[in-house]
Amino acid sequence: MTIIMDVLAFVGGIVVCVVLLVTLLLIVTVLIDRARDRRRLARPPQQTLTRIVHLHDLHDVDTDDPLGPPPFSLNGRPE
Repeated sequence: MTIIMDVLAFVGGIVVCVVLLVTLLLIVTVLIDRARDRRRLARPPQQTLTRIVHLHDLHDVDTDDPLGPPPFSLNGRPE
């Protein structure tokens, strides 16, 4: 009878260790994910720079025009 109790105690100890390791792994994963989200929110959005580049590429620059290209305001329309 004592051998059965010893085996059950050993298996129970292994189960407890596995549950603790899985819980620790889950906590670490959640903390890493939250840190990534905070870092992503702290960075300025990169779409603004992309939009400016696209607006710059959209207007056709006429090199034969002696006055040069038309001036553009911030909203992309000729002034």
